[in-house]
Amino acid sequence: VGIQTLTRAALPVKIRIISTQLSGVDREAAVLLPALRSSDELKLILRTGVYNAGQRYTVEGPIEREFLPTHVSERGPDYEVLVCSEAPAAHRLV
Repeated sequence: VGIQTLTRAALPVKIRIISTQLSGVDREAAVLLPALRSSDELKLILRTGVYNAGQRYTVEGPIEREFLPTHVSERGPDYEVLVCSEAPAAHRLV
C-alpha cells in the first residue's frame, strides 16, 4: 500500500474558461489542490472533457486568480488532473 500526499487542503471552486478571444460565461465545478511547497505547481481537478489545450481558467472568489495549465498529470474515466501555474497579473486576459 502506498500513500501519496497531494495537498494539505483541497478547495472546491468555480472556474471560468478563458480562450485567447473571449472569456466564457459558463462556470465549471473544480477542485483546487494548492502546491505543497512554494516551488511546486498547483493542480486543478476537472471533469473529463472540460480541458482543451490553450485555455486558461479563472478561479472565482473574493480575489480572482488566473491559471495556465501546463499539462494533464492524471486522467480517469470522469476526471482530469491539470498541473497549472498562476498567470502573472500583467499577463491576465480577463
